[in-house]
Amino acid sequence: MAQTVSTLQPVYDPGDGKQTFGQWLDHFGKDLRGKCEDCILGHQTRRPFDDETMKKLDPLELVSFDLWGPSRVQSMGGKTYFMPIIDAGTSFKHGAYLADKSDISTIAAFDVFHAKAESMTGCKIRRLRTDHAYGSSAWDEYCRRHNILHKFTAPYSSAQNGLAECAIRTTMEDVRTLLRDAGLGHSFWAEAAAAFSVDARNVIVSHQHPGRIPLESFTGKRQNISHLRVFGSKCWSKIPTVHGVQVSGGSKLDNRGVECILLGFASSSGNYKVQDVTSHRVFVSCDIVFEEGYPHRTSPAVGETIQLFDTLDDENTCSVGNNGDNGESADNSDFPLPDVDSTNDNEAPEGIPTPTLQLPTLRRSTRVPLPSTAVIESEDYQKREVASRREGHDWATNRPRATLAVNDLNALTIKLGDYTTCLAETKASHHIPVSYRHAIYSDPQMVVDPDAS
Repeated sequence: MAQTVSTLQPVYDPGDGKQTFGQWLDHFGKDLRGKCEDCILGHQTRRPFDDETMKKLDPLELVSFDLWGPSRVQSMGGKTYFMPIIDAGTSFKHGAYLADKSDISTIAAFDVFHAKAESMTGCKIRRLRTDHAYGSSAWDEYCRRHNILHKFTAPYSSAQNGLAECAIRTTMEDVRTLLRDAGLGHSFWAEAAAAFSVDARNVIVSHQHPGRIPLESFTGKRQNISHLRVFGSKCWSKIPTVHGVQVSGGSKLDNRGVECILLGFASSSGNYKVQDVTSHRVFVSCDIVFEEGYPHRTSPAVGETIQLFDTLDDENTCSVGNNGDNGESADNSDFPLPDVDSTNDNEAPEGIPTPTLQLPTLRRSTRVPLPSTAVIESEDYQKREVASRREGHDWATNRPRATLAVNDLNALTIKLGDYTTCLAETKASHHIPVSYRHAIYSDPQMVVDPDAS
């Protein structure tokens, strides 16, 4: 006992008389055996998952998948589970949507990816990594039939299947962002995940493989992204016609399209999955006109809304009146503007460039101005009027027109009176017959005496 105690005595440096920490540890550790069990039980934590990920893998050499759900809100197709399948060699992601998590549903969804992936790459799936939830006899039989080596993670160690877990996190983050930006309900979560989170990230460089596009690495072909559009954007789809007649039964004067919202991409490039806003019918069309709108920004300094014209507030606007009859405006010095603080409350934060407005340069027309036809005709009329005034024409002068003399007027009145009297006497003395028969019998000279014959 004394020997043991003596070995635990502190060790001092004979040079300066102070204890050396290294000498203490060396001397103290020589006589300890094992580990402190109480420290282990009181401080034990999980071991960090710091194993290096194998990045130099061929397509389909290692495939992982996991299941997310059940969702509280069913998708439009009645699905409640999301099953992402990821290729470790290229970061290519495939999404499957299930109504339940049974072996029949999961195996059927994986078999669809299996056939599609081998057709696109020409390779075979070699290894599959999942948790023990898929260690059933049905999965063992499937992997044995297709010569796939099935590896499992440790219980309660989902981090070992990091590819699938990261895919679920990024997909759900994208879904929440897309639904909020589009203003759609939670029932569109499957469309947002399938069409935009999965398909869009397959054509974006991944963090695991910098400088490589997953879909290009997976297929070995360069991809075209010109068909990508904003999820939930407003669009118009053309109504199909057969022999000039709409398939919906409309006439030739009806609208040629219907208003829709974009829900996703179809199998081939250029085909879109849309929903009619009136009938809520979902269909696929390639004849689409899009109105993608503007994104939502937190600061006007970095947004798309730029003030085109400078405006003054009501209190900074001075009213200018007339100064006398000459129409001259009042001097602006009589209406001084209030002092305006040079600091702007809405000034953009430091580090964010303030957009400058580039006004277009005004362009003047090079066409020579010519007088109109009305102006030319007015000048000709003025010339004719001046010439007629010189010649003494009445219409061109200010003199009154000549009138009849008084004697001439009296003579004309006498002649009119004689003519009126003549007409009156003629009407009284002469009988005007109304017919030929009346004229014969009324005139005695026209009546023939029968005795004279």
